Amino acid sequence: MARAGTSPRHDALAVSCLATFMMRAVILWLYAFTTPAPKKSNSAAHLLLAKNFIDKGYVKPPGVFQICLGISWDQPATPEAMTYMRSLLPPEAPWFACGISLHRFPMVAQTVLLGGHPRVGIEDNLYLEKGKLAPGNAALVEKAAQIVEILGDAVATPREARQILGLAATNA
Repeated sequence: MARAGTSPRHDALAVSCLATFMMRAVILWLYAFTTPAPKKSNSAAHLLLAKNFIDKGYVKPPGVFQICLGISWDQPATPEAMTYMRSLLPPEAPWFACGISLHRFPMVAQTVLLGGHPRVGIEDNLYLEKGKLAPGNAALVEKAAQIVEILGDAVATPREARQILGLAATNA
C-alpha cells in the first residue's frame, strides 16, 4: 500500500480527508459560538478563533464567552491568566469564568473584580471547602453569591440572567 504523497490519487485522498475534517471542525466551532449558552474556553487559541469568526462575520457579535482556568497543562487559575484571557474578548461581549477544584472560589472573586459573571457547578468542583464535600450545586451557588455580595456586586435575578445570555423571557 502506498503512503500519502507517493501518488496523485493518494495526495487527493489526503487533501479530501483533511478538507472534510476541517469543514467539520468549522461547523462545530460555528455551532459552539452561535448558540446562546456560553462555551468553555481554557485556551487563548479558542478565544482568538472565536474573535476571528466574529470579526469575519461568521458569528453574530458580540458572542457569549466562558473562561475556565486551572485545568492541567493549560491556563492556570491566576489573576494574570484571567486578565489575559479577558483581554482577548470583544469589549462588549458578556463573559463568564470558573476555576476548577480548589481554584473555584478565588476565581469567583477574580471574575467579579474583572467585570465578568462567575459560574459555579459541582461538575468542576466537588468541595465546598477543604475536606468538606458540597451537598449539591445549591451550596456552591450560595457560597459564590456571598463572595459576589462581599465584593459589593449583586447576583443577577433569573430575568437578568436570561437578558445577559440573550435568551427569551419566560412567563415564570
